[in-house]
Amino acid sequence: MNRQLVSAIKHKVVLRFVYNGRRRVVEPQTYGRSPTGKEVLRARQIGGSSQSGESRIAKLFEVEKFSELQKTTRHFNEALPEHNPDDSAMTEIFATLPRPKRSRRKK
Repeated sequence: MNRQLVSAIKHKVVLRFVYNGRRRVVEPQTYGRSPTGKEVLRARQIGGSSQSGESRIAKLFEVEKFSELQKTTRHFNEALPEHNPDDSAMTEIFATLPRPKRSRRKK
C-alpha cells in the first residue's frame, strides 16, 4: 500500500506523476486493489497530457505504471459529483473520499 496516495486522498492534495510516458496532474478520489490484484487509483485528471483527452471524469490508473509521484501544494474541495466511495473497479479500498455534498438546485 502506498502511504503517499492514502495521505493525498485523506488531505485532498493534488498529485503529479508520469503515466505511460505522459505527465499527469490529478485529484485523487479512491485508491485500492482491482479484481486482478493490481493497485489502482481513481482520479480526475486536471492537468498534463492524456491519450483520451477526457478530463471531466475520474479515470482509473494502475499504480505500478506511475513514476515521479509527487504531492503538490495544491488542494481541492471535494470529490466529483459522480464519485462512488464503493468503486466497483476495486475489490479492496485503501482510501476514498466521502460522497460529495449535494448542492441544492433552484427550482
